[in-house]
Amino acid sequence: FLFSKMTVIFMAIIIGTAFVYGQIFSEEEGKAALVALFAMSTYMQMFSEGMGRFSWELSKPYLYLIPEPPFKKLLMATAETLLADCLEAVVIYVPVSAILGLDPLTCVLCILARISFALLFTSGNIMVERVFGTVRSKGLMLFFYFIALILLALPGLGLGLGLNISGILPGSAGTLLGIIAGNIPVALIVMFLCRNLLQYAELNGK
Repeated sequence: FLFSKMTVIFMAIIIGTAFVYGQIFSEEEGKAALVALFAMSTYMQMFSEGMGRFSWELSKPYLYLIPEPPFKKLLMATAETLLADCLEAVVIYVPVSAILGLDPLTCVLCILARISFALLFTSGNIMVERVFGTVRSKGLMLFFYFIALILLALPGLGLGLGLNISGILPGSAGTLLGIIAGNIPVALIVMFLCRNLLQYAELNGK
């Protein structure tokens, strides 16, 4: 009841790919394969978040008509989808970690990193709706969405790679921690700056 059909398909693909990796690579090589698997799952997540329930809600006028402050409505609507995102991250990375032989810390960091990307992609969706909401072309909206997500993800990716390459926190743990530390503040700042998104439906052409 929490997951869409597309999300279920994506989860099955990710877990299935992890199973294939587990058969091909050794336990040490499986840790290196985590990078490719996490990148693939994050790419799929861009589509699932962009076409999820929250995006559907923003395309309808009903959320705008609720007699509550716009920022409160935005946070509550985000919290609803975040619950499913948290559960989705657990459902994906607990079996993936078991298949690849990852330690519990790496498993937890993968879950938190995926949740941080869910929050970041949701904030990117909010920003695109706030800035380009009157654009009628779905192709242009999709283009703006991907560009926005790439730009928003750069601080977290840069911080993660910096921690890894500098040797401060080498390995996947440093990369994942950097991603988490970069994604969450960026997402919250974007949400705050776009806090009046749900004040008037006319702002977004709804």
